Amino acid sequence: MFVVYILLTLLFAVQINCDNCPPSYWYYEATNRCYKYDSNDYLNYTDAVQSCTDSYGYLVVISDATENGIINDICGNDYCWIGYDDIALEGTWIWIQNESHSFTNWEEGEPNSYLGTDEDCANMHPGGGWYDWGCSRASRYACEATAYNIIYTVAGTSIADYSGDGGPATSATMNYPQGVAVDSIGRH
Repeated sequence: MFVVYILLTLLFAVQINCDNCPPSYWYYEATNRCYKYDSNDYLNYTDAVQSCTDSYGYLVVISDATENGIINDICGNDYCWIGYDDIALEGTWIWIQNESHSFTNWEEGEPNSYLGTDEDCANMHPGGGWYDWGCSRASRYACEATAYNIIYTVAGTSIADYSGDGGPATSATMNYPQGVAVDSIGRH
């Protein structure tokens, strides 16, 4: 009986690491961040923000030249939304996560709200330079997520403080990136 208890405990206690990233993200050691890019997906800025949120991330926040280079490589030879905008107050650019970074990579003359148009969202162009664009334009985009670990137990009983018999789990601990809501059984 004791051997069965040990085997069930080993079978039903699971640690999932997946390179510390949410599904479909890739881990980059240079930044200790996870990134996601879909070359077939063109969305306006607002929809790109929502798409990243739906996949446990956020529109990419670029903190330095190294990260700018990584995002440029990820986006390849295409235009790509980044999570930087002045939607709230014209001329006051903020990162989508309200992070404070002094790094910018605006192309010469940018941001400029070209010909008085409403260009409130930052878009990375091939080569890594940034332009302000109208937020309603469709573009590819890059998502970022914080690297994390997920550890949870799927063995247990309905008896408090007891687990290991292979019965239904009575609790689970899920460590998701900041800003992701999960209910008491780990559903998002």
